[in-house]
Amino acid sequence: MQLRITFIIVLFFGSNAYGQYPYINHIDWMKPQINPAALGINRTENILLNYNRSWIASEVNSNLAILQYDRAIISGKNKNWGGIGVSLANEKVNYKEVFNRFQATVSAAYAAKIGYKLYLNFGLQGGYNADKVNNSGLLTGSQYVPGIGFDPGISNQEPGMNLNVDYFGISTGVFLYQASEGILPDNYVGLSIKNMNRPVNSFYENSSRLSPQINVMGGIKLLESKKSKLLVEALFSSSDQKGNLTIGAVYEMKYFGNSTVGAADASLRLLSRYSINNKILIGGQICYERFVVGFTYDIKTKATDRSYESGFEILMGLNRKLKRRNRKQKKQTAKSKVTGKSVSAAPPQDTIRIVSDEIAETSIDSITVEKEHTGSANVGQVMNNPPLQNKIYFEFASKEITEVSTERLRELVVEFYRSGKNRIVVTGFTDDIGNDKYNRQLSLSRARSVKQKLVEFGLSQDHITIDGKGEERPLYPNDSEENRAKNRRVGITFY
Repeated sequence: MQLRITFIIVLFFGSNAYGQYPYINHIDWMKPQINPAALGINRTENILLNYNRSWIASEVNSNLAILQYDRAIISGKNKNWGGIGVSLANEKVNYKEVFNRFQATVSAAYAAKIGYKLYLNFGLQGGYNADKVNNSGLLTGSQYVPGIGFDPGISNQEPGMNLNVDYFGISTGVFLYQASEGILPDNYVGLSIKNMNRPVNSFYENSSRLSPQINVMGGIKLLESKKSKLLVEALFSSSDQKGNLTIGAVYEMKYFGNSTVGAADASLRLLSRYSINNKILIGGQICYERFVVGFTYDIKTKATDRSYESGFEILMGLNRKLKRRNRKQKKQTAKSKVTGKSVSAAPPQDTIRIVSDEIAETSIDSITVEKEHTGSANVGQVMNNPPLQNKIYFEFASKEITEVSTERLRELVVEFYRSGKNRIVVTGFTDDIGNDKYNRQLSLSRARSVKQKLVEFGLSQDHITIDGKGEERPLYPNDSEENRAKNRRVGITFY
């Protein structure tokens, strides 16, 4: 009888031999389950539910459900600080409820910037585990009598029992990655050690300890265009001198709606992975605005493998892109004053506009007034932030207006009516990342977003003129991420 329960548990752990939760197929969203240092890499806040069912045999299946919350931490200067995360997981073998595992984890990661868009994360995770084995339904409790069978009147002294063990595991990891604006990093490599403290997990005595699990994962961006991306990934896990290698690819197709610039409105990801030991899977994900749903299906590749048959996985989640916390921008006002000489006016029939992108946040000697299609003329000294000129800033490759900028635009509508002016020029700009055509389209898209918001707040669109300059006329040299962030802007000028 004891052989029967042993066989069932061996089957379960045989399918589970190379990882704490090897069933996870949606690795792009669930990386913190494998490596705690992978927190915060996509600058989002996520709440995800991942469910996996795997058939170990025709009558035996394993069910794993993971609820994960993770959040990136971003500084006021738009720098990655890392991330935090918590998760709850429950895993069951349905056959007579022979096995049940509950796990709760808390994780944190710190990001060190080592190059442009290049970060090295250090992560730490603590996890509480409670394992239970119930063999009461697997034992007859009766003595076998030759020629008769099991006689319930004769006990074999094998009472059913529940075996319980609780333990606390500590895991750590490092994760080197090249940041991107999407969920998928451009390139990455990570190393993690799960249960590095070797916790005691014996049901009977304290001599048995859980062996650490080593995971090495990596991904390389092979192809990328404005509307698609191809990432090749690999994951190697090793525990108790046994290892498993999984290789695969993620192909992402982006949909931009009415615009071909800025953040994608939706995307479709196609997944494929091959496990050297026992399975191959295919699947897909649909990401629309703040919602993601995914499905994968896998089958075994070795007919002789009795520890696994097939399985599927469902992912559902909500996510939102985090914005930088810029207190300085929130306190910005339009009370600055211009001093010095008056502007030398052009002939009445000519149109004059102030080139807002030439005005930096620090004092400068002069600004330039351009006559449309002709030359320029200098004017006198100005102080910081001229009274009728304002700027708002954007995230990399994004046309979305932040909450802080939205409030500023609301204030500008009031200021415009009080100013006595009758026209607004909205000019968009970008940093130097990307080709000229793309950046000019992106800058124009940013100007359109600002115009739309001003109209929503009550301005007539007849008062507003938009333009996109791309990467022309940067306020600062594009030699650092901080300076590039200052160049990703829209200038708003009343005249």
